[in-house]
Amino acid sequence: MSDGAPLDFHSLRLRGLKWLQTYAGERWTDFNVHDPGVTLLEALAYGLTDLAYRVDFETADLLARRGETIDLAGLGLLPPEEALPSRPATLEDWRAVILDVDPRIENAWIEPAAGNSGLLDISLLARSVATGPDRIALLAEVRQAFQANRNAGEDAASIGFVREIPCRLEVTAEIERDREPEAVAAEIFDRCAALLTAGVRAVPFEELRRQGQPLDAVFLGPLGRCGLFDRGQMRRSASSRIPEDLLTAPAEAPERFFRAVGQIEDVRFVQNLCLVPMAEPGDALTGAAMLVLQEPQGRNETETLVLSSRGRRLPVDPQRMRYHCSRLALDRAGHLRPHQAPDAVIERPAGQYRAVDQYTLVQHHLPRLYHVTPQGLADSAPVEAKARARQLRGYLLTFEQCLADFLGNLGALPDVFAASDGLRGYVHSTAPGAGLPRPDRDLYPDRGMAGTGADYVDEIDRRGRVLDYLLALYGESFSQNSLRTFDLYRAGLEKDEAVLANRERFLAQVACMTRDRAGGGDLLVPDDPGGLTRRLGVLLELQPGGAGPKLSAALGDRASDFYWHPAEGRRRHGRIARARLAQPDDPVEGLVLLRDDGADLSVPDLILALREYGLMRVGPVHPSLVVHGALLDRYAIHHNKDGWWLLLDDGAADDVLVVGLFRERAMAVSTANLIRRLAIALCRAGEGVFVVEEALLRPRSAAAFAAPLQHRQPHLQLTAVFSGWTARTAQPGFRTLAVETVRINSPAHLASQCRWLPTFEAMQAFETAHDAWRAALAAHLRQPDDAALAEQADRSALDLAARLDEAPADRS
Repeated sequence: MSDGAPLDFHSLRLRGLKWLQTYAGERWTDFNVHDPGVTLLEALAYGLTDLAYRVDFETADLLARRGETIDLAGLGLLPPEEALPSRPATLEDWRAVILDVDPRIENAWIEPAAGNSGLLDISLLARSVATGPDRIALLAEVRQAFQANRNAGEDAASIGFVREIPCRLEVTAEIERDREPEAVAAEIFDRCAALLTAGVRAVPFEELRRQGQPLDAVFLGPLGRCGLFDRGQMRRSASSRIPEDLLTAPAEAPERFFRAVGQIEDVRFVQNLCLVPMAEPGDALTGAAMLVLQEPQGRNETETLVLSSRGRRLPVDPQRMRYHCSRLALDRAGHLRPHQAPDAVIERPAGQYRAVDQYTLVQHHLPRLYHVTPQGLADSAPVEAKARARQLRGYLLTFEQCLADFLGNLGALPDVFAASDGLRGYVHSTAPGAGLPRPDRDLYPDRGMAGTGADYVDEIDRRGRVLDYLLALYGESFSQNSLRTFDLYRAGLEKDEAVLANRERFLAQVACMTRDRAGGGDLLVPDDPGGLTRRLGVLLELQPGGAGPKLSAALGDRASDFYWHPAEGRRRHGRIARARLAQPDDPVEGLVLLRDDGADLSVPDLILALREYGLMRVGPVHPSLVVHGALLDRYAIHHNKDGWWLLLDDGAADDVLVVGLFRERAMAVSTANLIRRLAIALCRAGEGVFVVEEALLRPRSAAAFAAPLQHRQPHLQLTAVFSGWTARTAQPGFRTLAVETVRINSPAHLASQCRWLPTFEAMQAFETAHDAWRAALAAHLRQPDDAALAEQADRSALDLAARLDEAPADRS
């Protein structure tokens, strides 16, 4: 408020007088303090200063509820550690993810696999992990971290340890005698070892904040437990290949080694510094490898460490040197990966409830001679005086209500901007009639005046604008105008309420909807479809495939009392030729209008209700009742001497389906509405989207039968697979919308296509193949060296690929 027009009492009074002079100057010429109109103006200005004072409270105070602090989650406001971090987008990000897995990982290198787009090779350096079981466990941790963070179109071609090429250090240096030579030798060894292994330091959150870094720099990239890794160090050690200048044996160390050793306290100058590999140089040229210094174990190995002081050589005891090396390594490890908590650098807004909606009548500030203060008039006052006081209160009613409405809306901000809570929007307060003398309280209606917001009654639009604002805070928008056009399952207000519900659902997941918008599924978690699939599901109001109950679950179990079997289901209902149906005298008589029958019933309850009419008996369901029964305009009622026939047009050219015969027309209408709601529930349960990444459909074994997988489409491609057999997904317009949604939301470097499963049977077969493939792939990833599991993963991938290629495609 401070950057707008002045809202102090003096400024408001002068502005009011200026308006009076402009609009009533010819009739109102006395603007002195004794004028009653000026007195009313001053009282109003005083009341406005109270409003200005309350508006200027901290935003957190205005959003706090009574008896509580601010509810960030309830307001759709994410803390920085949730809103700012991202998934790994670069190789540096991936290194940060892997380094954060375990402090024993000194360094990690991520490189694109040769000739395979989207595949990465991960190499680890962890010298402290020596035993086989420990190494296997560490690789499993890294594999799990990779799967939890991988993006669509990415996969790990290999995860392993770099080959450690042992080398020894040869040094000749002049030192001071202030410390024991073993301590100086250990520090020289430690500095050179650190340069070879290039251990990457994690910069603590507190240090970044002390450097003046904003929060978006503190939480740059993936969020880890150790802070932000030093990106400069990561760039300097971006490759795991041994530099050429260190491959000859012996080799003079590069200049950076001389510089690092020369900076050690007590080292006067360095005459010679060499790194001598203890393996053939040719071995180091293939694959990821790293020179690693070997600590001297015996006195003969310390002979290469020539430390002198004033021309006298100082002996180096290997045992004392190893002690100092262990101490330095432990100290370095503690500084490399300190565990951090975001709360250390975040001051979360708490807010204090201010009761800003409590209103005091402006008339209570008028002089007592106006007789409208809380004291009012005595019972013995003349009737004329009471009438004048009542008349003044009635005159002030509109002004009082406007001010009270303003404070009421201000106090309702936590409800107005709630992330979810139905249709709450702008409100108007009840007029403060409790502050009036009892005889005058009838001036205010029981529920107050209409209020400033009464002329704007579109709660749906108000709620939508609030949700749009909350989504815009995260750079998101979700209008759903196109999706509403193809919503066959709702009518009227139901569509608008569904749009709001979808926006609220999107806002509740906005962190993962934004951060994980390009995320692939975690292949080690059976029911994780991935961030991209979840986003497509919310935007298109579909179930993410593989994320919960099967899409075919509602109709796929023949052991249940109703199930999908088209051939048997069709025999349960007769048909009648269109030519035999005479047009009714009253066209309205043949229509089925929307009613509330079954609106709140579950699927089992709908089945029971229909069985009372002799429908939905135990056994197969007629496919047309599911696919076409969701559309109310496909029903018709035909009356003849037998009763009221309920008919369903399922697209056949010559005849229509006979749903049932009823004694009364109302029973036929009720049945049609019940079938419609059951069909909608079954269709919605079967509508979903899968995202299949071509990078994952690659051969995992050396078996000959897996060769077709090698020749599939490029790895940088994904396929969105939709169930296309329901009433809504069969629409050409909806399919166009789905193709555009996939194209817009897919990562820019990935080609995308959409495929549609044309029948329930095709969807059921694809879903079964997809689940089997995910299970086989997860088993293979847990035991990557098991040849039998690798072959099973390839067999299931071939089966899924065959199902995928059978479905018709729309390219995006």
